[in-house]
Amino acid sequence: RIIDIGDKLFLDNLWVKDGIPVIEAVLVGDSARNCEGRSDKDIIRCVLELMKMNMQPELKFGKFVNGHVSRWEEDEFSLGAYSYFGLGATERDIDALRKRIGKGKKGILWAGEATNSEYQGSVHGAIISGHEAAKECQGLLEGEDFIGVDDDAEEKRFWGDFCKDE
Repeated sequence: RIIDIGDKLFLDNLWVKDGIPVIEAVLVGDSARNCEGRSDKDIIRCVLELMKMNMQPELKFGKFVNGHVSRWEEDEFSLGAYSYFGLGATERDIDALRKRIGKGKKGILWAGEATNSEYQGSVHGAIISGHEAAKECQGLLEGEDFIGVDDDAEEKRFWGDFCKDE
């Protein structure tokens, strides 16, 4: 079965970045929608064919070992949602999203793929930030006091109305 995945892929070579022998292919927009309801085998085959077509002919395409297709767009809680940082956004903005609002045991802890500047936008970032928030929550329950956003005037300006006392 042929799936129209377009002619462009976002590829992340984890070997170069982290020494992990993995290439992550990300389909977005119409390409992703066209894959909904299709088998993992068909999607992987189409992605590999597109990769082979776009590589320089003199390069050898290594042996494919395994593949995984996420179904983020079919998840009942996210429905394919992801964070987006506009032009001019910096790591400082991501770090500000992660900071807790409130003091003591009263407040909100944040976690998710948008709150990890090293792995922003990825499942890895979501998992890592979840572990960090859980550790902070545990510390709060055990009596440690973490400094929240209310203690930093600059962060108050970033969060605007969310930090106003009512």
